[in-house]
Amino acid sequence: MLILEMMVEAGKILAVFPLAATSHQIMFHPILQELAGRGHNVTLITASPDLTATYRQIIVANGYKKNRENINFFDLKKNHRFKNFFTIANMGEEVEHATLSDPVVQRLIHSTDDGFDVVLVEGTFGQEAFVVFGHKFNAPVIEVATMSSSVWLNSLMGNPNPFSYIVDFRTKSTDRMTFMERFTNTIEGVGALIIHNFFLIPTQELIANTYFNYSGYKTRPQLISLLANISLAILNTHVSLHFPHPSLPNLIQVAGLHLQPPKRLPQAVASFLDSASSGAVYFSLGSNVKASMMPVHIRDTFIEVFNNIKFKVLWKWDGDPFPESTSRIKTFKWLPQPDVLAHPNVKVFISHGGFLSIIESVHHGVPMIIIPLFSDQWKNSRQAEAAGFGLTLDFDNITRTSLIWAVNEVITNKQYGEAARKSSKILQDNPMKPLETAVYWIEYVISHKSDLQYMRSAALVLSWYEYFLIDVAVVLIIGLGISLYLLYKTLHLTYICMQSLNLNGIFQTN
Repeated sequence: MLILEMMVEAGKILAVFPLAATSHQIMFHPILQELAGRGHNVTLITASPDLTATYRQIIVANGYKKNRENINFFDLKKNHRFKNFFTIANMGEEVEHATLSDPVVQRLIHSTDDGFDVVLVEGTFGQEAFVVFGHKFNAPVIEVATMSSSVWLNSLMGNPNPFSYIVDFRTKSTDRMTFMERFTNTIEGVGALIIHNFFLIPTQELIANTYFNYSGYKTRPQLISLLANISLAILNTHVSLHFPHPSLPNLIQVAGLHLQPPKRLPQAVASFLDSASSGAVYFSLGSNVKASMMPVHIRDTFIEVFNNIKFKVLWKWDGDPFPESTSRIKTFKWLPQPDVLAHPNVKVFISHGGFLSIIESVHHGVPMIIIPLFSDQWKNSRQAEAAGFGLTLDFDNITRTSLIWAVNEVITNKQYGEAARKSSKILQDNPMKPLETAVYWIEYVISHKSDLQYMRSAALVLSWYEYFLIDVAVVLIIGLGISLYLLYKTLHLTYICMQSLNLNGIFQTN
């Protein structure tokens, strides 16, 4: 590793990460900080600046904040998953408009002096147009995804995605599906590809044509071609945290790259957890979901249960004030989640099942109660159940009885804790640290940017009928049909001949 570091020359890196979602930025900033620390010249386009950054930041308007404030994430659960797809895509488009219309960004797009050796983008969540920066600067593009690979990313990278056992991230199935689950999974997957290719991509093409009018833009290939030419995808996942599936060599798994050794907790938090002699429950629905928007009857159920169990409860609550102040429940608007989970008195984590929360809980060996609300959270909850470190509650059907049972089951049944600790060991048993892995592959692309074709799947140059062997199947079926027809004609002719010979008395016996 040391030899490789000395061989890699400092590169110019453009990172386009303007989606100001905390759960996304948590992954991006450590990568960029490490790259800058290794001598690379990093430029970040962001709406969520890092005050400790040692690299250049182009700060743009926050196109995400307005959309986030208008979304009640508890309502997303009630919507059809395809409707939520459009909701997220529209949010991404707002981010793109806010970013690409920025005067500084436009100067960068039209500059003739600036050049970059590699472009990092989050080319999902309706932000596919950002991949055009790669064409503008004639630089390879690396996708940095905050979750595992999806059906459309697999399609763009040429990675196999058979619906028979690869679960769409929005479904509630495991990889061992019944016929109806495979049927539903196929409809979900094909539907996602249709929406992505025939609705989202044309919109993204229009956005690209509107803002990327640099010198030479008329020679730009179609957006779908640029997306299919992504050199590498860095994925926030790990083999132990998803069901087994095929993965190309240019899909790099780096789950946990943001994790650091536990820091000292704020005094108020530390004192509360230290006093939880029977154990503590940590309750957080992530950075996007506002707990204060929770339906009142469900919120009151949580409060009632938390006041009547022997465990103290640390609750991330964004509202002001908390409806009921008690000695057993402590609320904070923000909490250093990994450091909280590292506290020995935290016995269970009640979460919405966001993938960062899954990673952090597994890393610290804390079992989970997952209440999925949207996106990949149902899939994450099923994976937690399959691994044995979590169980799932349906948000709409939470009752006093089910919540008490779930808390007691996970804390008192030692199998959950043992499974969490086992998963923690597997997650951390890697040949390289996740952050080192991410940086290694970014530097690899910089060093070999003109010679990365060997990592690209031949699936990308096949037509759909070649990929699914439709032409081969047609030839086989026609060949089989001809063979059966000839066999039939042969047998039929033989029968007629035998009948004719028999009538002529040739085969008559005395």
